[in-house]
Amino acid sequence: MTRRILRFVRISIISALVLAVTAAIAASLIFYLYPKDSVLSMIKAGAEKALKRQVSIDSLEYSIRGVLLNNVSVYENLPDGKSAELARAEEAVIRFSLLSMLKKDFRIDTVAFKKFRIVWEFTKDGDNNLKRLFNDISQGSDTSSGATKVHVSKLLLYECSFILLNPPQSYKPLEGEYVVDATVNIEESGKLSVTNSRIVLPEKRGELYPEIAINTSGEFNIQGNTKAVNLDIPWTYGFARSRVNLPFQTVNCSIDNLSITKKAVKGHVKGNSSLKGTGKILNVDGWCTVDIPARMIYLSSITGKLADSTARLDSMNISSSTGGGIKKFNASDFSIDLADARSFSNIVPSGLYGRARGNLSYDGKSYSGKIELSGSGYTGNAEIVSDINTVIDINNGIIKKESIPCRIFGNSSTISVATTDSSFTNFYLIIRSDRIEADKIEFSKPGSGRDTSDSDKSSGSPDSRGSRPGQGINIGINIAGKVQVKELVYEDYTFRNIDSDFRASGSTVKIPGLTADIFSGKLYGSGKIDISGNTPYAQIQVRYNNIKVQDIAINNENMKDRFFGFADGTANLNFQVRENMLSTFRGNTTFSITRGKVVNTGVQNGLIIFLAELRYKLKDLEFQKIYGNIDINKNIFTINSFIFNAEDVRLLMNGEVNSELIANNMSIKLEFNNHFIKDIPRPAVTVLGEYLNGNWYTIPFAASGSLTDSKNIKMLKKNQ
Repeated sequence: MTRRILRFVRISIISALVLAVTAAIAASLIFYLYPKDSVLSMIKAGAEKALKRQVSIDSLEYSIRGVLLNNVSVYENLPDGKSAELARAEEAVIRFSLLSMLKKDFRIDTVAFKKFRIVWEFTKDGDNNLKRLFNDISQGSDTSSGATKVHVSKLLLYECSFILLNPPQSYKPLEGEYVVDATVNIEESGKLSVTNSRIVLPEKRGELYPEIAINTSGEFNIQGNTKAVNLDIPWTYGFARSRVNLPFQTVNCSIDNLSITKKAVKGHVKGNSSLKGTGKILNVDGWCTVDIPARMIYLSSITGKLADSTARLDSMNISSSTGGGIKKFNASDFSIDLADARSFSNIVPSGLYGRARGNLSYDGKSYSGKIELSGSGYTGNAEIVSDINTVIDINNGIIKKESIPCRIFGNSSTISVATTDSSFTNFYLIIRSDRIEADKIEFSKPGSGRDTSDSDKSSGSPDSRGSRPGQGINIGINIAGKVQVKELVYEDYTFRNIDSDFRASGSTVKIPGLTADIFSGKLYGSGKIDISGNTPYAQIQVRYNNIKVQDIAINNENMKDRFFGFADGTANLNFQVRENMLSTFRGNTTFSITRGKVVNTGVQNGLIIFLAELRYKLKDLEFQKIYGNIDINKNIFTINSFIFNAEDVRLLMNGEVNSELIANNMSIKLEFNNHFIKDIPRPAVTVLGEYLNGNWYTIPFAASGSLTDSKNIKMLKKNQ
């Protein structure tokens, strides 16, 4: 055995020496038969003849690597007579067969380019330099039997650049510089194989590592595998004919069984993608086919995982044509956190939380499936809906589920839901509650929302809902319905038998009609709520009838239980739906009170100081009508007019007062006639004589400070 090994080594050494001597003799013959200057001129002339372009080569060297060309450039002749560099290589190394040259069948083993750079530039009319180059080459090609044939077996690219400039609008997203490293093996049959490859996309969009075989003879096709590293996805949305809003950000994946033809692209993808604005990672494994002529994308056997959400997508058909979108899909099994689902669909509003399990399909016309909701609810700037646990059946786009138990603002309630069409875009809801204690609602302060998308997991509790409390809402569907509440309590006010219609879409909730019982009277209203901001903003118009004034709670002891009567009126109000809502009210109210009575208030006490003789008459005042027109600006009330009107006496007030009954330069006028003071002693009447105007006495007063303190009311001189 040892002898055989030694003999093999000896034969190998001798063979190597023979090959080395042969290579040396061949190299010597090259140097002798083909001087560098002559070869350089031949290559330059041949290249210019073939390309019909100016070619420059700085120098040529012979080496064990072959023929080395330094700083090779090809220039394009522009229509204006100028020239521009079309392609350039820092180094071009050519390895070839001497024997093939003698046979005029020039076989190049390898062409290696280092820092090769080619520019593909388009003009405004759509013409481009490579098209002109290929046209010129094809027109000047020589296929006569005497021509020398050239065959290249391998192409090596090192740090090479492909630059696309000013492409047509439909290819505009591809513009930029691509850096390429690759080994391309070329067969005479027209087949190519690309190995050891790396493509760096423009503007740090990621890298591709294709290992593919390309067939250029017969029907063009590419087969193989590729890998994508840190591939930036949003730039690809520029190919869509209409606006695309998808969450995918950075993709890392491998694609095997890749097949590319003129009609279709197909492959099996396994990888992950980060999602915009969430920090979450989506993992997928499945098949994708792109039908190029039909502009359709077919997904099949897809499994996906996002945090603790999982789904199996058996199939999905997506159209990329104008007005396209999802045409069909079948998700046979999913268990998802609703906060995760919001990353993919604007139908799922911010603030919706909980878990959904089941299956869902879409046949191009309607949806079908079964969805189980657990620990679900919705939070905006407060915990609006919670504790939804139910199963919803969907049959050809029809949903009808009555009296789903839940909690509204923490109060036991029910919701009934139904679709009004089969497209899942129109829903009808009925919300019922026996009692809602509005003053116990815990509102989130603006700006207190936290982005929990990275860490929160759905466990069915509000604390793990993965939402931003107080964030604005944009409803992606149309919702209509009713709200029915038997009793709503807010501070000292109790509204009963509330019945309201509503319509919601986008960032607006419209209330076309509302009725409620309050203070033994009736309230009618309409309005809308803007939910686009952190805090909902409401605008309402109300009409009230037969309101019992003495039922209105007044906390000030000097005013409490001092007003009586029945009020009718209207109000136009704007306010924020949040904690201390009353302090955000702005608007105006106009009212009239019949059978009114004012009993021993601070205002009357202030008048009595100056009109002691009228004490018993002013203490309890009864009026046939009380008219009021008041502007409301948070805690400031501007009294445009407040008229207490009776047959023999009138009281007029205007000015500003706040919610604590602190007046600011308020004007008060007391008017009465002779009949009102008929039983007053004559001397007292004489004192009042200076205020007499016709049959009426008009006495002006001014109030600054608390209206409940008589010392803050001053009697003025006539006409003051």
